[in-house]
Amino acid sequence: MIDFTSALYLGMEHSSTSLPAWPHLTQGKPAALESAPGTSRVEEELARLLGCDRAMLAPSTLHAFCDVFAAVAGPRDTILLDGDAYPIARLAAGCRARPLGEQSAQAGRQLIVADGFLPFRGCSPPIEKYSRAAQRSGGLLIVDDTQAFGLGPGGRGAMDFRRFRGGHVIVVASMAKAFGVPVAVIGGNGKTMARLEELSFSRVHCSPPSAAVVAAALRALEINRRCGDELRETLRGNVAEFRRGLSQLGLVAVRGRFPVQPIRGGTGPEAAALHEFLEKRGVNALLGRTSGSGAAQVVFVLTARHSLAQLDAAVDALKSWRGRAAL
Repeated sequence: MIDFTSALYLGMEHSSTSLPAWPHLTQGKPAALESAPGTSRVEEELARLLGCDRAMLAPSTLHAFCDVFAAVAGPRDTILLDGDAYPIARLAAGCRARPLGEQSAQAGRQLIVADGFLPFRGCSPPIEKYSRAAQRSGGLLIVDDTQAFGLGPGGRGAMDFRRFRGGHVIVVASMAKAFGVPVAVIGGNGKTMARLEELSFSRVHCSPPSAAVVAAALRALEINRRCGDELRETLRGNVAEFRRGLSQLGLVAVRGRFPVQPIRGGTGPEAAALHEFLEKRGVNALLGRTSGSGAAQVVFVLTARHSLAQLDAAVDALKSWRGRAAL
């Protein structure tokens, strides 16, 4: 079975034999008292990669967003969610959150929450516009850059702190996709990060990232320095090749060359039938949901590890489906 369901975009895998041994998986203490060895080094390297003043690890993006809202959302602030904001950010924002565009005359600062990149649309939301709106209100732009983190220039992602002045941007990103490490990072300016560290619930009440996770993060960052650009180029080539095949079949659904590629046309029951058809031919794709109606849709997730033969096999299976549907 050829797997097109993994979001390990750069193909990074961290086996136990690839990591140094650790005397304790966890210190048995919250991060406010002690973190796993190497945590500070990971945070320093991530801050350099993101281009921000400071970065802080969190066990997950849910922990990260809960900490961000607890630290920066005042009682009169309005939390505004872009329509495509990731569900985890919505969950952490809770009942205070409103759809972007729903504004109150009594609102204080605006905390605008958006994703850095939207795979099912093949584009980014208007981040600069959101940034200006947040800055005008004295508020913050909070960006979930999980999808693109590891895929931008040097691995930075969709966000570049150098484009934003005034320290009004916070980035949350998971390393679980391109970097293959189940840990999240929060990045921002020094003042904001100091407040986050002081008011963080997870740093006091939750276990910090384990020694194994920190070791894997260090390894992922080392791989990124050594051959990340080569892996990203391989991934770009795979996406381009797959899209060429989709284009010949009239199945391209989104613009751009992000490694998440929905299949145009079949949704709902037809998508379920296509998914079953592909499985019978040894191709395992995702059965996802469209960003608009929420109808079922077949989605291919490409990585740097896919071979040209595997891509050709997937396109051939789709071609067979098209031929079958035309009968």
